[in-house]
Amino acid sequence: MYRPMTGRFGVPFVLVRGRGTGSIEKVAGIVKELERRAQVRPEPLAENFSRQMEPSRYGAALAGFIGLLALTMASIGMSGVFAYVVRQRMGEIGVRMAVGAQPWQVVRLVLASSMRALSIGLAIGLALAVAGGVALAHQLLGMKASDPVAVLLLLAVAAAIATVAPARRAARGTP
Repeated sequence: MYRPMTGRFGVPFVLVRGRGTGSIEKVAGIVKELERRAQVRPEPLAENFSRQMEPSRYGAALAGFIGLLALTMASIGMSGVFAYVVRQRMGEIGVRMAVGAQPWQVVRLVLASSMRALSIGLAIGLALAVAGGVALAHQLLGMKASDPVAVLLLLAVAAAIATVAPARRAARGTP
């Protein structure tokens, strides 16, 4: 099958489908007969596709790095908000500890209240992520509708980790 394609700088490409090098040599011979100055450079289609996708891969890697940086900053911010909430409740926590609450009970109390707020945000985010994933799955190569759900789960884990430090400080009785 002959199908001319214009590539970079107007250099034509010929795509050949066939097994082995025999078909490539035949096409190279025909091209040399037609144009003596022509340079024939056989390249498998998979390598050509891989080379053309390199800029997209670099962009995806950069976007992934920026996403991890944003996740780190969001975790730090959530930890600060949870620490502020715990500081506001230190009076209540102090009374609970004075009455006999164990440190693990205080940690559970703080984690439960933080997770309640996070679950509301995650439920809203999940609904929006599924709707956005379905809308974008047809437009982005290699994306599944479940990909945003995985990101939300990663955010939930990061939020849980961000809650642990303020909860432990509350159990020690220090704001």
